[in-house]
Amino acid sequence: MAMRVAKAVAAWLTIALTVVGVPMVLALVWRLEPQIDWSEDGLRAALSTLGDGRLVLALFRVAAWGVWWLLVFLLVFEAIAAWRHARAPRMTGLGWLQSFARALVGAAVAVFMTT
Repeated sequence: MAMRVAKAVAAWLTIALTVVGVPMVLALVWRLEPQIDWSEDGLRAALSTLGDGRLVLALFRVAAWGVWWLLVFLLVFEAIAAWRHARAPRMTGLGWLQSFARALVGAAVAVFMTT
């Protein structure tokens, strides 16, 4: 039982850090790097010059936010399925990320299901 509680606590901490900590880090990184002008002229200028890598960093930041939103969506999706005592439908193309979310939610609620 102690191992199950330790896994549940670790899962809850991981979920909290994912939902709260990652956006804080991404927001901090977003402010540290030079900003890109996302208008048509700004993008044309960024793509037509050799540049200093700001466009690539900006695209990585946008991708990181997208992956974070997707993970939070999957965590909520799996939590609702666990609350309903059902298995969430498998989403095509998101197998490894959905499996990670399912494992986190499963470990987090395992203590409550056995008490």
